[in-house]
Amino acid sequence: MCRRGFDVVFRKTHSLLGELLDRTYPRHAKRLLNRCLKVELLILDDFAFRALDNKEAEPLYSLAEERVGRASTILTSNRPPQDWYAIFPDPVMGSAILDRLVSGAVKLIVTKGRSYRREGPSDGPSLLTDPIGVE
Repeated sequence: MCRRGFDVVFRKTHSLLGELLDRTYPRHAKRLLNRCLKVELLILDDFAFRALDNKEAEPLYSLAEERVGRASTILTSNRPPQDWYAIFPDPVMGSAILDRLVSGAVKLIVTKGRSYRREGPSDGPSLLTDPIGVE
């Protein structure tokens, strides 16, 4: 989408929600929310990585509600979709958010296989396979 000239925002879900709730810089939070509402493609990385609280669920609901049916959103997650409901403190809010995020989904792509992040740099030890300083 970027290569084709579309406006895209890629953010870690947790970081985005934290910035949207940051009361230290309310003008930044408002601009960021408006950008995420208007952008042609919003990519929320590491969706459902950890549980959300009620404060975090509210801006996520706003994003989902405003974008449904008019702009594309991609969710990346290490959890299967059936586990996503458990991250919400309120099941009704969770259902509403997920309904809006996936209602117009074209395709759910589930991949399986090894993680390239675990391999480490090719010119040095992998922290997972060759711990440093551990005996």
